[in-house]
Amino acid sequence: MWYSPKQLSLWKQHGTQIYKSFNYETKLSQTYFSRLFSVGKPSSVDVPTQTLQDLMDQYEAWKERSSTVPLPWSAMFQQIQKWEDKDGLLPQQVFQYMIDYANHSLKVSHMVNNYRNFGHFKAQWDPLHLDSQFGFYKGLLPQDRKQALTWEYYQHSSKATDALSIGHFPVNQSLKSLFQHLESIYCGNIGFEYAHLSSNKERNWFQHKIERKSPSLSHEQKKQILKDLTAADTFERFLAIKFPTAKRYGGEGADSLIPGLHTILETASLLGVESVVLGMPHRGRFAVLVHVLNMPVEEMLHSFVTDQVPFTDIYYCTGDVRSHLSISTDVQLSASKGNSIHVSLLENPSHLEVVNPVILGKTRAKQDSLSRDKVLAINIHGDAAFSGQGVVYETLQMFQLEHYSVQGTIHIVVNNQIGFTTNPREGRSCAYSTDIAKALDIPVFHVNGDDPEAVVRCCSLAAEYRQHFGKDVMIDLVCYRLHGHNEVDQPNFTQPLMYQCIKNHTPVSTQYANYLVSNGIMTEEEHQQWIRSFQTSYQNAFKKDWKPKPTFLLGNWQHMVPESVVATTSDTPSLPCTGVSEDNLHKLLQKLCHVPENFQLHPQIAKLLEERRNLGNGKWLDWATAEALAFASLLDEGYRVRLSGQDSERGTFSQRHAVWVDQEKETRYYPFQVIHGKDPSVYNSHLSENAVLGFEWGYSLETPQTLVIWEAQFGDFANAAQVMIDCFLSCSERKWRKQSGLVLFLPHGWEGQGPDHSSARLERFLQLSDEDQDTVPPWYSNPIQQLQKTNVQIANCTTPANLFHLLRSQMHRKFRKPLILMTPKSLLRHPQCKSEWKELQPPHRFMRVIPADAKARNPPKVVFCSGKFYYELLEQSAAASSVALIRLEQLAPFPFQEVISLLRFYDHPSTRIIWCQEEPKNMGAYTYVKPRLEACLRYNKDNRPVEYIGRPSGAAASTGIYSIFQKEQQNLVHQALSE
Repeated sequence: MWYSPKQLSLWKQHGTQIYKSFNYETKLSQTYFSRLFSVGKPSSVDVPTQTLQDLMDQYEAWKERSSTVPLPWSAMFQQIQKWEDKDGLLPQQVFQYMIDYANHSLKVSHMVNNYRNFGHFKAQWDPLHLDSQFGFYKGLLPQDRKQALTWEYYQHSSKATDALSIGHFPVNQSLKSLFQHLESIYCGNIGFEYAHLSSNKERNWFQHKIERKSPSLSHEQKKQILKDLTAADTFERFLAIKFPTAKRYGGEGADSLIPGLHTILETASLLGVESVVLGMPHRGRFAVLVHVLNMPVEEMLHSFVTDQVPFTDIYYCTGDVRSHLSISTDVQLSASKGNSIHVSLLENPSHLEVVNPVILGKTRAKQDSLSRDKVLAINIHGDAAFSGQGVVYETLQMFQLEHYSVQGTIHIVVNNQIGFTTNPREGRSCAYSTDIAKALDIPVFHVNGDDPEAVVRCCSLAAEYRQHFGKDVMIDLVCYRLHGHNEVDQPNFTQPLMYQCIKNHTPVSTQYANYLVSNGIMTEEEHQQWIRSFQTSYQNAFKKDWKPKPTFLLGNWQHMVPESVVATTSDTPSLPCTGVSEDNLHKLLQKLCHVPENFQLHPQIAKLLEERRNLGNGKWLDWATAEALAFASLLDEGYRVRLSGQDSERGTFSQRHAVWVDQEKETRYYPFQVIHGKDPSVYNSHLSENAVLGFEWGYSLETPQTLVIWEAQFGDFANAAQVMIDCFLSCSERKWRKQSGLVLFLPHGWEGQGPDHSSARLERFLQLSDEDQDTVPPWYSNPIQQLQKTNVQIANCTTPANLFHLLRSQMHRKFRKPLILMTPKSLLRHPQCKSEWKELQPPHRFMRVIPADAKARNPPKVVFCSGKFYYELLEQSAAASSVALIRLEQLAPFPFQEVISLLRFYDHPSTRIIWCQEEPKNMGAYTYVKPRLEACLRYNKDNRPVEYIGRPSGAAASTGIYSIFQKEQQNLVHQALSE
């Protein structure tokens, strides 16, 4: 039968309309609809076959008895019958067109999804084209994905002339034009990875932003980009001429980072951001400091020629290499009508990526004072370190954790496609260095560093996404490194082909200048004038004398003092009185024990709270109660408290219970909020040591009015955060004049639990103390000044009251110092480890040394010890009452004043001076205490030796056999107390 073109067109129109209507009414996807009609049916899916004849049969059955057909089908058949009666439409033809349209739509959808999912593999993000030239990424980038991104793959399987309207693309374009459009969007100089995101809303947001035509940059914006590139390029060349042998870790090859950062700051400011915390490694740091953060050029050049650290007379500092330089400044913005945005670039050690959690901690502290969306974290990485360092994953895991989230970080991976001398194939097992982002639902933009406009677009999009969704976003800035790892390195030893490409490569500033000139946006003479102007300004800065200004103890820290300003006077006690009045202690304790109405406590916690309520009636306080009162009293005085760690809310040893859980509803109640009214104060962290300690360190840098504490589940596990301890905690003040009052709670003590649950490695922390071991310092009689002069405070308390005063003293002084505290395990419930209620009240204060109870002047032994081992000695000391047991509650700085006084009291030549510990000889405090005890004896002109009682040196901290442990422990006690 012959049909007219008008009839065919009508049937096609009706078939398409019915298909779309049916698809909408049943809320089925195109893919599912096509399965109903056996179009492209996957062999693995068991779907009833619905052929063309089946449709006709259903239609005829419906006409006979419509009630037997489901409603959506019935509605469709009604429409078909209407057209059949009105237009002479043949149902069979409509059904055929429906199937054709579904088939076509499915294949078009398949093409679009292929580009959205895999277009980044074909994108031209590498400015050097290393993979196409010599297979640089062979084995990393999947080649088979690219086959589905060719016209040949689609032209034989679809009607190339069919008009389409799909997604955010222009309407009514042919399949060929759609293909070309997809190529330009997803396979240009930006490779977008967002299809892995779990949120439809986020994926649609990206499609809307990416697939619609983006607004063109104005001529002025393009000229500003070139100005940024020219300034950075000219600056690096100037440094290379003036300091040819200096290691500067230049940013040549990654120059587009400069306009990219400017774009983030401008966009973020327009979206409400007021403050930025920035972290980055050494690569390109000088250019960022000068051209983004407005460090005076003369200050930067001064760092290359100076041989002195300024202001050491005010605040002693060893200084650090210039590639770790920091700044805190207001950056003027052009797009925000003259407004400025505050940026803090943090100091960082050479240990790559370890600054990541520090950035987040400082950002969160700022946000807790302002608001989440007004403070932004920007974290710049290197490609090899980002894919290789474990702290990266530990830190990224924080980004949606309630008490660690900063509502999104903008990550920029400066991807110079090499790690020192290591190729990507040797440095990672995934396609991209950023692939970890996929595991954490983070979008990634792979962008060609030689296309500064594309870089600017990615940076603007990243800032918008972060502000809109409050999530992390990642920019993979693919570039190259002009020189070796540093400027005196020879990269041709290991990457000759890559560096031949780099040698022949035109710098991006030249490329972009040529582009603007060729398009009539500016003249070559204008560009050359910029170059001459920059060169002149750098030369003038080089001739200037730079007079540094103090940059320490500003802002939140302006009320703190450096070590040159003695924090005490002769008419005040050296250690502050940290006692709290009895009335206030009672009020605080009752608030801490208050249970809300209809809150079903666990019976054991209810019993614990009842016991705590009665402590003020002349009873003894335990460790957990003293800790809680220390926190509560500080909160009551206006300070803040932040304690975090694995299982810290309950406490590893079920001692703290800072969060209560309703046993019926599992709702949570935070008793410290009754006092502070805002934050719970105690938080569980994820199972990470390195990142969480780094986070809390960063938090402490921002807010001296907060008692910040990181607690290890067991002290042994602090060794997983050793880099934070070595590079930040122990030396930040000495290297960078950055004070911190961070406290470490490290459960420590030999209790037969084996080599990994006994030792917080006390010896390592003591080794980090910078106080001289051989001489008594001239300020030894002033404990506060002595603490000011050292880098850390290390304690091993034995009484709840001393813990109470030690924690309060962290806030009650005019400077901040890290405190490493060996905390107990068995002492938490030890019947003798108690303090009287009055010991928390005035005039009591922290006791650095607790002398022996016995007053005998000439005992045969004076046994110095520290920590929980004291109680094991005490239990047996009744049989040896003539032994004087002296507890060193503070180990660093060493309590010379008290020890010298006690040695003078026990000055009989026959009295033996003994250091006793439960740790092996090569661990614990022995190697630290012995030379200092000897210095005290020399100070008293006393030639008695210092003896040792303890375990012999060992490789493992402890035996794992409990019976052996018991015998060893009994032997130590016997040796210490026997005549």
